[in-house]
Amino acid sequence: SSPQSLPMRFYYAQLLVNFFWPILFFRFQMLKTALLLLAVLWILVLVTVMMFYRVYKNAGLLMIPYLLWVTFALYLNIGVAVLN
Repeated sequence: SSPQSLPMRFYYAQLLVNFFWPILFFRFQMLKTALLLLAVLWILVLVTVMMFYRVYKNAGLLMIPYLLWVTFALYLNIGVAVLN
């Protein structure tokens, strides 16, 4: 197995979780469940960033804005869940 296979598994896992978050949040308005899913997404993205960085530095660096965006989405999801 190549050294790139595990980072790519994390990448695909975070893509899958990212697909379901807006469905839970916007369509079904399951705010707390979406919040938990977004926390899982944040962890997956962080691990993906670190793994990509080890394999190819620029790939990891290019994922940092995405991690920041997920951090901001997490903050907003917390706010919405608390206010509702």
